[in-house]
Amino acid sequence: FNMLIEPAERQKSINGIERIVKDASTQYGVTAGLTGSLVLGRDEYEAMTSDSWTISILALIGIFILFVLSFRMWVSPLLAIITVILGVTWAMGFSSFLVEYLSLMTAMMSVILIGLGIDFSVHIISGYTEKRNQGLDVAVSMQETLQRFGPGIMTGGITSGLAFLTLMVAETEGMQEMGIMAGVGIIFTMLATIIILPTMLIIRERVLKKNNKSLPTKDVSYPFLGQIAQFISRYRWGMGFLFLLATVFLLKRASQMTVDYNYLNMEPVGLESIRLQDELIEAFDLSSDFVMFTTDNLEEARELTKRAREMETTGWVESISDYLPDSDGLEKQYRYLQDLRRKLKSREIRKQMSSHDMIMYQKEIERLEANIIELQDLAYLGGQDKVYDKAVKLVGEAGDSISRGNLTQFINSIDSEFTNVELTYLQQEFSKAFKTTIMEMANTEPLTLGNLPAEIKNRFTGKSENIFIINVYPERNIWEDSRFLYRFTDEATELSAKATGLPPIFVELMDIMSQDGKKATYLAIIAVFLVLLLDFRRVKYALIGMVPLVFGAIWMTGVMELFGLQFTMLNIMAVPLIIGIGIDDGVHILHRWKMEKNLDIVYRSTGKAILLTSLTTMLGFGSLWFATYRGLGSMGIALFIGVGTCFLATLFVIPAILGLRNKS
Repeated sequence: FNMLIEPAERQKSINGIERIVKDASTQYGVTAGLTGSLVLGRDEYEAMTSDSWTISILALIGIFILFVLSFRMWVSPLLAIITVILGVTWAMGFSSFLVEYLSLMTAMMSVILIGLGIDFSVHIISGYTEKRNQGLDVAVSMQETLQRFGPGIMTGGITSGLAFLTLMVAETEGMQEMGIMAGVGIIFTMLATIIILPTMLIIRERVLKKNNKSLPTKDVSYPFLGQIAQFISRYRWGMGFLFLLATVFLLKRASQMTVDYNYLNMEPVGLESIRLQDELIEAFDLSSDFVMFTTDNLEEARELTKRAREMETTGWVESISDYLPDSDGLEKQYRYLQDLRRKLKSREIRKQMSSHDMIMYQKEIERLEANIIELQDLAYLGGQDKVYDKAVKLVGEAGDSISRGNLTQFINSIDSEFTNVELTYLQQEFSKAFKTTIMEMANTEPLTLGNLPAEIKNRFTGKSENIFIINVYPERNIWEDSRFLYRFTDEATELSAKATGLPPIFVELMDIMSQDGKKATYLAIIAVFLVLLLDFRRVKYALIGMVPLVFGAIWMTGVMELFGLQFTMLNIMAVPLIIGIGIDDGVHILHRWKMEKNLDIVYRSTGKAILLTSLTTMLGFGSLWFATYRGLGSMGIALFIGVGTCFLATLFVIPAILGLRNKS
């Protein structure tokens, strides 16, 4: 739980600001809210923390039901669930010493570890049940189970853990932390399974024996998997050609895979912060995701501001130079204000209003009334009740036959009640106050950083007042079109090397993550191959063991493209992750095949185990689809597809290769 402290403090600050805004908006009868990257980050965090427990429980329930239906028993599946919970607890506790707090990449790590960690239990329960059904006693059954399945479990756990740990070479801290937590988590859940589950299964048998009960004999194998493997082996050349053709097709589709740069598509549906951002873009033709420049020179700030306004992608630029013009601007301003003051001083207030002045005065008042009526109509249509009520006091209710508004009554009484003398007095008093106000506003004293109002200065200067900031807003939504995002970012970074903000950070992050993903994928493949080589001690078996993850990764990407899915900032990590996940199936098949040399026996028994492990893993990842944060859902569905394609590659491709080896 210590992993949640720092984000929680940040959320508290944003929530406090939002309460102030909401309270003030309610008080004044307006609709207001918060948006921007910080608010979206708060919403992401709240969605993920609320989803974490719910989806973890959902995954555990789904896996338990699948276990019960597959093995036709409920105690052993329950023991497997207890084992994986203990393993995940160990893993998360140990990870807290290595990772300070949960992030976007690691928030759902418990769900991922549940989906992967349960696989080890499936193999032990499947092997143990098989041996007990053969009539072997408890001790011998467990001993043979660990001898036959233990090496595969350990190799699979180590290769998966190493594949995840290769993410530590990434430049992004989030990917590093994800690699650490997933790698450590897999190894801990594997150790928990080997240490705890066999002990609990034996204790269960002894309790049953003590109560004069015994487990009924059940055939838990899947003969149809053995039949499929034998069929593919028998017709290996024809089936191999079909699989190769399908792989080429899916590889071509995979090459057409596109990237979704709109991070808003990963956010929870219906967020107020996103709705407000859309309204902001629609109303003002600019996005709140702006770029910032900093400089320690006022003249450079003026130049940057000028050049920023010349950018093709700019919607609006705000800078301190708007309030502190250069020498030419100051001279022009000074001459204008001097001329204005001179005209104001020379302008005398009339002592008597003529009949023409009276007519003009009444026309201007009537024009003001018409403007207020128009404002009243807009306020009514826009639901601005307080503005509408103020307008009613001045011009009366819309459609009211009797004019009850104060301004309307004043207009009606000009001819009948007010005398020329009274209006002249009103005009003189108003003109004096107005002239004084304008003279004060037309101050010729030059604006400097020293006499600039604090509310303006604090927006654009640092605490030491020697750093200036320029904010450049894009002219439209940068997330709807990746080309516009890159154009805006490129223009900004070309203008200044100090350009920062969400757009350039996001572009650089996506580029880095893409490079990190490729680097981690290559390193994971090398690490997995070396472990397989050490385990099998023969190159041919190591290469065969790599088949499911290579074919599975190609098929996964191709299938994603076929279904119209895109890579996002999160699901792009499915490619290196599937290297670690997909290796297990081939490892277990090869270990069993080296002992049995019979595809029917291998696939009807171990094949069932890898089918169940694939289904439980798919169920664990598939539960992420129900996350309110859609980014996790996109990663979950990508891994769901990837695990399925790796199993299909193990079922369809490896029998053809092993059949060929047997024939030779």
